[in-house]
Amino acid sequence: FPSHDRYMTIIKVVKGDTNYDINFTLQDASSAAFDLTGATLLLKVQKEDVSTVKFSGSMAIVSAVAGTCKYTVQPTDFDEAGTFHAEIQATISSKIITWTNIRIEVLPELPK
Repeated sequence: FPSHDRYMTIIKVVKGDTNYDINFTLQDASSAAFDLTGATLLLKVQKEDVSTVKFSGSMAIVSAVAGTCKYTVQPTDFDEAGTFHAEIQATISSKIITWTNIRIEVLPELPK
């Protein structure tokens, strides 16, 4: 199973940008690619200091054996600046595996 406490992924995006992909490579505890064959993936995003999930959405697998996947940003996903926490949840057969420690910084658009 993946180990999540040893690193944090930080992604910077601009408020209001949309229809682009955020790419991820999922790894197991030994930093090897996590095989996503047969998995369904979900990205969940929650604004810092808010107790509810802002949005969640399905992800696409780019290469199952390489552990690569992507999320295509939708128009209302990052419609406000701030810090967001995210996780990727993989469902494979009856197993649910979650990668945490993803931080998304939504930068204000110009003029600031």
